[in-house]
Amino acid sequence: MTRSVTPLPWISALLALALVANPVGWDFLHSAFLSGDQLGQNIARPLVLMAIGVVLVLALAEYLLRRWLRARRT
Repeated sequence: MTRSVTPLPWISALLALALVANPVGWDFLHSAFLSGDQLGQNIARPLVLMAIGVVLVLALAEYLLRRWLRARRT
């Protein structure tokens, strides 16, 4: 039986979901984009945008690795 490797970055997607779907992550997103406090927005927004960038880079790296492994098996 051969196991197929899907090129979808599901591990990175689960990591992103785990970062957002907890109370601390949800509060951080709220303070970065929906808060009325300007100081809180100025502190939290760059951190959230950097975290989004890191997750996107991880997802791209996972996708490329899975695609390479899939091509190597065939």
